[in-house]
Amino acid sequence: MDLLGHDVPDAADRAVTPDLRGVGADLGPTAEQPERVSCSSRARRRLAILDSLLAVAALLGEDTARFAAAHGMSPARLHLLWVVHAQGPLSQREIAEHLLVSARAVTGLVDALEGSGHVRRTPHPQDRRATLVTLTTSGHSFVESLMSMRNRLAEQTLVEVTGEELNVLEATLPKIVERLASITARQVGAVTD
Repeated sequence: MDLLGHDVPDAADRAVTPDLRGVGADLGPTAEQPERVSCSSRARRRLAILDSLLAVAALLGEDTARFAAAHGMSPARLHLLWVVHAQGPLSQREIAEHLLVSARAVTGLVDALEGSGHVRRTPHPQDRRATLVTLTTSGHSFVESLMSMRNRLAEQTLVEVTGEELNVLEATLPKIVERLASITARQVGAVTD
C-alpha cells in the first residue's frame, strides 16, 4: 500500500521503476579528475548503491507528492506537520531550522496550514514577540493517519528483507545519511560564501 492507501501490485504487475542508474555518476570533468578513468569494482559497487538510493528517494518523493496533492497540500506542509507533531509546539524560527528553509517560507506554510485548520498560532509563554505553532485536533488526526500509512508502507516495503539485512541497513543507512548531510551542508556553504 502506498502513502495514499492504494494497494501496491505484485512485482510482476508493478510499473517500471525509474532507471536512475548513472544519475549523478557522470558529473563531467572536474579539476581533480579531468577525464574519465575506468572504475574499480569497489567504485562500481558504490555507484550502484548510490543509484539505488537515488531510486528510493525518487519513488518516495513521487509518492509523497501524490499524497500531498490528493490532500490539498505540498510535501513542505506535510514535513512541517510532521516536525510539529514530533517536537511539539515550536516557534516559526525553530520550524525554519528544522526544515532548513527561511523564516519567510515558514510563514507561508503556517498561513496555509492555519487556513486549512491543521495548525494554530498561540502566544509564546516566555517571548511576547513570538508565537508558537501547534497542531489542532484536525492536525493531530491528519498526522496520526500519516503515521499509520507510514507503518504500512514500512511493512510492505521491507517484508522480504531478512533480519540480518535489516541489521546491516540499520547500521549503514544512518552513516550514509550523516555523510550526505555533511557533504550537502559543505556544498551549500560553498555556494553562499
